[in-house]
Amino acid sequence: LSGKIKLSGKNRLSQGLIVFQFVLAVFLIISMLGMKQQFMYLANKDLGYKTDDIAIVRLPHDSYKKVLPVLSNDLSSMPGVTQSTVTNWGWNRAKFKVDGVNTDWTYYQPVDEHFVSFFKIKLLEGRNFYAATTADQQSCMINMAFARSMNWKNALGKQIEYNGKMLTVTGVTADYNNASLKEEVQPIILLKRDTGAYGQLYLHCTPGSFAQDKVAVHNAFKKIDQWHNEEIMAMKDFNAEKYAGEQSWATVVNFSAVVCIVLSCLGLFGLSNLNIARRIKEIAIRKTLGAGGANIAVLMAKDFLKLVLIASIIAFPIGWWAIN
Repeated sequence: LSGKIKLSGKNRLSQGLIVFQFVLAVFLIISMLGMKQQFMYLANKDLGYKTDDIAIVRLPHDSYKKVLPVLSNDLSSMPGVTQSTVTNWGWNRAKFKVDGVNTDWTYYQPVDEHFVSFFKIKLLEGRNFYAATTADQQSCMINMAFARSMNWKNALGKQIEYNGKMLTVTGVTADYNNASLKEEVQPIILLKRDTGAYGQLYLHCTPGSFAQDKVAVHNAFKKIDQWHNEEIMAMKDFNAEKYAGEQSWATVVNFSAVVCIVLSCLGLFGLSNLNIARRIKEIAIRKTLGAGGANIAVLMAKDFLKLVLIASIIAFPIGWWAIN
């Protein structure tokens, strides 16, 4: 193409290549900005429960009944820990019976009486579990998604059968996103803690005390089992792991956008030099006739701007569609 590239006239090939290059650049810029906004949305979205200043401690599945009493005593003496609760955070699924008919596979969470208040989940109807250890073994709470799936306008007092035992609905919570935001809120049944195993201890830490509390939990575990390596992480980091794939794609798109923009600018710089070199006599004549620098700059740039405008008109709807 050397010596044949023109920005104006009927040179459709060079114009088409330049437009295609800018379509890619604008598309990647739109993708980059769209993904940035998406991650800001994920970071700031109200999930329906509290996530700030919360630490997750994974409990050993084979000895959680032995671990919790010891940990509970130590937690009360940790100045940075203000509240705690235990649950499995909804990854258990089972089939329940309502009016003798099996439900679809439904999430359930073994929780204690602190769960709802700890995570500040809204209780829309009814009551929370009682604090007594043996109370509420015949009770359960549900979220609104479960009530909707059953077409219950008034869920309190409804009966749900689980493992041959009848459970009475004593409370209805607002929906909360216990999974990724890529999934719809699922129906969930909350069972009193003693009705099943649980694997996570949640600690509410005072701001700035996470590192200190982590050491304290580590020391508490060593009293129980010196060979056990406990896992402790912040709730926000735990939620961020759900979007690791999206984060990787965002990195790829951001890198590609930067490379594409740099290449486009280098190409424009080269084409500008070529265009000016070819029109140097025209520029000299215009200067002699009194044309100002701004007028000449507009004259040189208008061919580029026209192609960039065409590329933007093509790229914006494609980028909008792809991001949506």
